[in-house]
Amino acid sequence: MNKKVIFLSLIVLLIGSFFVIQALSNQQTDSQRVQDQVTGMDKSSLPAISDTTPSAGNVAHNVKMEIKELAGYVSSHRNDTTHVLRLARLYQDSHEPAKAITLYEQYVKNNKSSGVQPWLDLTNCYGETQQWAKALNATARTLKRFHNNPSALYNQGAIYANMQQYSKARKSWELVLKSNASADVMHITKQSLKKLDSMNSSQQ
Repeated sequence: MNKKVIFLSLIVLLIGSFFVIQALSNQQTDSQRVQDQVTGMDKSSLPAISDTTPSAGNVAHNVKMEIKELAGYVSSHRNDTTHVLRLARLYQDSHEPAKAITLYEQYVKNNKSSGVQPWLDLTNCYGETQQWAKALNATARTLKRFHNNPSALYNQGAIYANMQQYSKARKSWELVLKSNASADVMHITKQSLKKLDSMNSSQQ
């Protein structure tokens, strides 16, 4: 996933448009992000971490094999947060968000020094499965740990919008506009607010 912004087309159709939950990733590949977290460990005993990312709607054989190998390893090494995270991302990329959720929850529970990315990924997975209450809870936990994080605030608004709680969605997105959000997050927030304005206009 060597992209700065990933927009997941999930959720509920609203007046011809999707309100999407999004997640930010840095310029590193998944392999680099995960390997960077390995400190003081004998890497020779760990499963190899590849750069392979499944294309949409297609999970390659080698990815399935990596998932199988990692799942076996993680089942007996539940405290190995590096490979728990890698497996969670593989499940998410392979369109199995329910399996990814369990691993992301395990990861954020056991890795107190985690950055914001796994929390955003967890929220994405709850959104993909349309578990809105749990997605909202995950976002609340994210914001408790990463106060006023612009991506988490945007996601909170997207979740509210998909729950048809539009006034709450607007409040969350207006907080994004007051934050130090990146240009990408600021852009999608403004677009989402325009959708709300358009919906309000059509209902008047």
